Amino acid sequence: MIINPILPIWLLVTISIVSFLLIIKAYKNDDIDKKALYSRLGMIILLFMINLRPMYFNGKTPTYEKNADVLMVIDTSISMNADDYGGVTRLEGAKRDAYKILEDFSGSRFAVVNFDNAAHLAMPFTTDTNIVKASIEALRVVESVYANGSKIDLAFDMIEELLLGATQKPGRLRIVYYFGDGEQTAKGNIKSFAPLKKFVNGGTVLGYGTTTGGRMKDMSLYKVDEYIKDKSGGYPYPDAISKINESNLQKIAEELGLTYQHRERQRVIDNLAETINFSNTRNGQDLSTYNDLYWVLSLLFLVLVYREIWYVIRKLQG
Repeated sequence: MIINPILPIWLLVTISIVSFLLIIKAYKNDDIDKKALYSRLGMIILLFMINLRPMYFNGKTPTYEKNADVLMVIDTSISMNADDYGGVTRLEGAKRDAYKILEDFSGSRFAVVNFDNAAHLAMPFTTDTNIVKASIEALRVVESVYANGSKIDLAFDMIEELLLGATQKPGRLRIVYYFGDGEQTAKGNIKSFAPLKKFVNGGTVLGYGTTTGGRMKDMSLYKVDEYIKDKSGGYPYPDAISKINESNLQKIAEELGLTYQHRERQRVIDNLAETINFSNTRNGQDLSTYNDLYWVLSLLFLVLVYREIWYVIRKLQG
């Protein structure tokens, strides 16, 4: 038997104690009778136990692991907040596709790198898809007040480090997915991704945005409903427009030896795992499975709720 609390235990303890005191006070003031007292105390106890979410052991299930390390590189620069992805931002589209890749490559190891003003290791390689999904969900574009231009090669060194580390596990494939709009606004030449090609066994460069472009919401705390302005001309400043640069994205794909795919919101991303020739291996760890018991407690709680409704109706009728 284990517990898996829905809410923090300390919070439920606090709520339960306060509720107990209020119910006892109502009883002492003759606002409720003894049966109502016991019923309401029972409801509090049952709610506390339901929140604990008790579970009983239901055996072990063998788990299998794909011989693939999937690295997802996601652009979180301000241009990924452009609203030209069918009514949502480019970043939201990239997230949706990343979730689908997690699903299709279930059993693989995953790592997430995002880049804006700098490259960030959002999640090192792990097989825990729940924590990887949470790290992707938490991604946000950089606030405009801190943005200093897009550099699409900014994550190069971190990608290289992760891929090089993955080579220490022989027999595993290294798959790279690059999510971005290809827009380069910072000064300087774009570093070639070609030196990384020898580490990569497959993947895709995924492009987001349109050639007509989209406006970008300003993510500064005090400007959250305003759009970023193009101040290169005279006042009044028009809204800045970000456009996809597919040439840059196609070049990255070519240098890595990958395919390029322009993404559209209306089209669900293909099962990209089908293009990878990997195998499943038993990882030697069995997964413990558990069944919930809280539904039994919920039925008992429901009985007391009906009893409470009956009590209130009877009291109102005198």
